[in-house]
Amino acid sequence: MNKAGVSTRYYGPTNYRGSRIRVAWGDDHKTVSYDYAARSAHESAVREVLESWGQTVETVEHVCTTESGRGSVYSVTLA
Repeated sequence: MNKAGVSTRYYGPTNYRGSRIRVAWGDDHKTVSYDYAARSAHESAVREVLESWGQTVETVEHVCTTESGRGSVYSVTLA
């Protein structure tokens, strides 16, 4: 079991794109569409991105909200 620190940031819609969430883990980052159906869109984005990178996510725990208020920091337990 490994623990990882992951951060997210919300990007609002533009004239050409819908809302998005950027997930950053170390030097890697990926932006995904905002999931309006999810209970927690940021948590859902963290799971989606880490699994797309071949990681098996066991738990995602909210640690804090970023200073800008547009994102969050999560503690993720990987299998």
